[in-house]
Amino acid sequence: MADYRCYLVNSLDQIQSATELQCEEDSEAMLQAGALAQAQSLIVEIWNGARLVGRVPRAETSRS
Repeated sequence: MADYRCYLVNSLDQIQSATELQCEEDSEAMLQAGALAQAQSLIVEIWNGARLVGRVPRAETSRS
């Protein structure tokens, strides 16, 4: 298991909060980050130590 940190970032690139994840690999961390982005409507950056794993865009809200 690897330790990952997810930063929830607003549209001004300001960190709103952070959460820790333990995942087997980067792809699992990205999937969990996608769920966070969807739930929080914020951008999520995933880091493994000093390495940026990826950035998940903010989920778009549907307008009906």
